[in-house]
Amino acid sequence: RVENIIERVRGKIDKAIERVLLKARKAVKNLYQPDRSPEKKDLTSNRLGNERRETELFDRDNKFDDERDYPNDRRSRKSDEDKDKDREEDERESLAEKEQKLNEALNAAVVGVNSRYAGKNTTKKQLLSILKPIKSKYELKLLKPIGKGNKWAVYGQVNPDDKRQLDAQQKDKFDFILYEALKQLGSEQYKGYKKEEYVNPDLYEDTRRDLLSQTPTTEEGQQSESQTSQDTVKTDRETIDKLRQEKEKEAETLANSIHQKLAKAQIQYSTASMAKYYPNNIFPVGNGRFFVEQATNYYIVPADEVGDEYEYYDNEGLASSPKKYIPVPRGDNGIPSTDSNFKIGSKKSVYTRYPYRRLSIGTARSILQNFPKSIRNNYESTIFIAAMLAEPSRYNTSHITNLLVLSNSELDDDANVLDKLSMTQSQSDPTGGAKVAREKAIEGKNELLKEPKNQEIDNLRISTESKKKKKYLRREIMQKYDLNDRDMNKIENKLKGLSNAIKNLETDDRLAHQGRAKIVTDKDLASVKDNTQLNLDLERIFGSHQGTDNELIKKFKQKIIQTLGN
Repeated sequence: RVENIIERVRGKIDKAIERVLLKARKAVKNLYQPDRSPEKKDLTSNRLGNERRETELFDRDNKFDDERDYPNDRRSRKSDEDKDKDREEDERESLAEKEQKLNEALNAAVVGVNSRYAGKNTTKKQLLSILKPIKSKYELKLLKPIGKGNKWAVYGQVNPDDKRQLDAQQKDKFDFILYEALKQLGSEQYKGYKKEEYVNPDLYEDTRRDLLSQTPTTEEGQQSESQTSQDTVKTDRETIDKLRQEKEKEAETLANSIHQKLAKAQIQYSTASMAKYYPNNIFPVGNGRFFVEQATNYYIVPADEVGDEYEYYDNEGLASSPKKYIPVPRGDNGIPSTDSNFKIGSKKSVYTRYPYRRLSIGTARSILQNFPKSIRNNYESTIFIAAMLAEPSRYNTSHITNLLVLSNSELDDDANVLDKLSMTQSQSDPTGGAKVAREKAIEGKNELLKEPKNQEIDNLRISTESKKKKKYLRREIMQKYDLNDRDMNKIENKLKGLSNAIKNLETDDRLAHQGRAKIVTDKDLASVKDNTQLNLDLERIFGSHQGTDNELIKKFKQKIIQTLGN
C-alpha cells in the first residue's frame, strides 16, 4: 500500500517536471527566432543553424526514457497485451492497404481488358500483355486470367486474393464445347460395333467358343455332328447372330423410330464385318442385300454384283505395302482351313464402281425418311448406307453430324450431301490416324526433295510467276534433266498429292479429337453452324452459362438431341 502511494506521488512529480521542461524548450525556441529581413540574411542563416544544433542537443539530453530513467517502474512500461494490440492494429492497417491495392489492380484489369476485348474471342497470351504491367504497378504477387464458363475472369493475389469477371470470351471455347458434345453424343447414340471391335478377332472368337461350349457332345467327347463345311459356316452364322442380338437390345432404347431402325442396320453391317465365311458377310437392309468387302477396308457393295465371284485373301498380303490380294487355298469343302488368317473380298473389285461421287441432299433425306423400305440395290442406296452405316463405325461422331446435316432444312436439296458429311471424303479415315498419315506424307515429300530436280520442280509448282514464265521455266527444267512431259507430270502430281495430304491431314489443336484431321472436324462443326436456329440457341446457352464445362456440354447435348427429335 505504501508502494502504491509512492508511485502515485512520483507520477505527479514526473508530469510536473515534463511541463516545466516543455515550457523551457518553447522559451529557447523563441529566443533563437531568425530575423527575416534581407540585410540580415546571412546572420539569420547562422543563427538558425545554431538554434537547430542546440535544440537537438537539448532534446537528446532531456528526453525521458522510461526504461533508462525508471527501470523498475511497471506503470511506465507497456504490457505485452498492449504491444499485441498495437501489432494487430498495424497488421489491420497493412491488410486494408493490401486489399485496397488488390481491388484497384483488379478494377484496372477489368477496365483495360474490357475496353479492348469485350465480346471478342481472346487468348490467354493477349490478356497477359495487359495484366503484366498492372501486376507490376500494384506490386501484386499474382495477376492472371482464368477460364470461367465461356468467358475469362482475372484472379489476383497480394496476401488476400480475389477475382473479377471479364467480358472477353475464351477464344475457340464454343468450338471446343460443341465438339465435345458431338463426340459424346456419337459415342452414346451409335449402337453398332466399332471398327476396332470387328477388326480384332478376339470378340468374335470369345463368342464362338462360348457357343461351342454349349454344343452337346458324345461320350467320347466328340461333337454330335461332324465338322463339315456346312457346320463351320453355320457356327459362324450363329456367332454373328448372337453378337447382333446382344447389340439390338441397346438399339431399342432409342426413342426415335427411324434412328432405331438405322441403329439396327448399323449393327447388321458391323456383325457382317466380323463374319469369317461367305455368305455370312452379306447383310440385308430394306429391299437390298449388301456384301462387305472385308479385304478392302470393309466397303459396302450390292451382293448381286458380286454373286459367287468372291475369294478369301491372305491377311499378310493385305497388310503389306503395296497391298497384295493373295487368295488362300481352299479345301474340297470350299473353305480355307480353320487355322489360316484371311478376309473375304470380291474377285472383280466391285468396290471400285461405288466411289463417293455424288448424292443429292434431297435424295438422301428421302431415303432416311422412308428408311429402310427406301433401300434398293442401286448406287444411291449403296452410297447412303456406306455413309450412314460404315462411316460411323469408324468414327462415332459422324453418326450425329450426318443426322444433323440431313435434318437441316436450310440446305439446298440439289447440293451434294457428300460435301457436307465429315467422313465421305478422301483421307478422312487414314490408317493410324491423321497425325500418323501426315507424318508419312511429310517423310515421303522430304525424301523426294532430296533430289535437286524434284526440288526445282516443286519450287516451280508453288511459284507465283506468270503462266508464260512458268511454262518457259518448265521447259528449262525438262531440258536440264532430260525429262519428257509424262515424267514431268508424274513428279508434279506426286509432289502435289503429298502437299495436299500434308495440308488436309493437319489436326485442329483447339479440339480434343485424338488426332482427327481438321478437314473432318471442320465439317462436324459446320453440321451445327449451318443450322441457323440451332447455332443461335447454343450460342445463347453458351453466353449465359456460369457453371462448369461439363455442365455446359450436357446442355449442348440436350439441345442437339431435341433438334434431332430423339
